[in-house]
Amino acid sequence: MKTLFIDCSMGAAGDMLTAALSEIAGEPAAIAAELNALSVPDVEYKIEKTLKMGVTGTSVRVLVKGEEEESVDVHEHEHGHSEMHTHDHDELHGHHHEDGHHHDHDHADGHDHDHGGEHHHDHDHGHAEGHHHGHHHHTSMADIEAIIDGTTASDRVKANAKSIYKIIADAESKVHDTTVTEIHFHEVGAMDAVADVMACCYLMEKLGADRIVCSPVRVGAGHVHCAHGILPVPAPATAN
Repeated sequence: MKTLFIDCSMGAAGDMLTAALSEIAGEPAAIAAELNALSVPDVEYKIEKTLKMGVTGTSVRVLVKGEEEESVDVHEHEHGHSEMHTHDHDELHGHHHEDGHHHDHDHADGHDHDHGGEHHHDHDHGHAEGHHHGHHHHTSMADIEAIIDGTTASDRVKANAKSIYKIIADAESKVHDTTVTEIHFHEVGAMDAVADVMACCYLMEKLGADRIVCSPVRVGAGHVHCAHGILPVPAPATAN
């Protein structure tokens, strides 16, 4: 029996899981080509081997309309506005996770990645505020399903991706006391988040594990600034 074990001791960010799955699915260039062939709108996947702090790993980047959405710390700029994480509180944020060894059996670890590992504070980029919010629209469940259905993924991958968003929508509906159809996603509805979900579902199908085992997810502590203000970690929807 092929068993896939996912180590979530450092969280479960979308690009962390994509990177870990890609390492056991094939060569970076080949996997990137397969993911790009899914035709997620305006999305390009880039996968490459990296070396960070002396430890090798895999970096997965998602470009939306040719631009990478940065993940930065919640940070008050000199001009007074507050930036949010690229992903909403509904996604579990993983931090820099390095694994110094590789497994020959069917095992997925969280490996080195650029998303959670380095938070960039160089804001002297000279363009208008909200620079990484451009692709973050208030997206409905129907919008998400239409995007997923428009890809070239298999019916199983599409169904799995939609079921993931259904879980998120169910959790959000409880928080906001509304119906799933009325839920509008914030950051988690952005195209880079959709790309993460599609990539993970595709790679899960490609690996064809008979059983998937997951460690307890470290959800963190403290608070997070998001579209609904300042919330505790884990945020209400995450807790649901």
